Amino acid sequence: MEAEITTTYYGLVERDEKSPTVRMLEKICRALNYPISELFSANVTCDTEDNRYVYQIVNLLKSKSPEECEQLYKIVRDIVQYGESKD
Repeated sequence: MEAEITTTYYGLVERDEKSPTVRMLEKICRALNYPISELFSANVTCDTEDNRYVYQIVNLLKSKSPEECEQLYKIVRDIVQYGESKD
């Protein structure tokens, strides 16, 4: 892999079993030719009805700590996964 990380580590990150460091994010972004700043950008547009809720969620999270954001992300992820398992 061009990012100079092991495929095992990449798999752990991909499955949300490991959180990458900023240094690792830089390596992955460089390999994908993707600006790392885009990962931290909160520029969510509200150009359709579907995006309206994403925009509202991002605005709610702006005042939360990184730890709170992580916990909220995990809650939402679990809810979505539970809903998908019911289908």
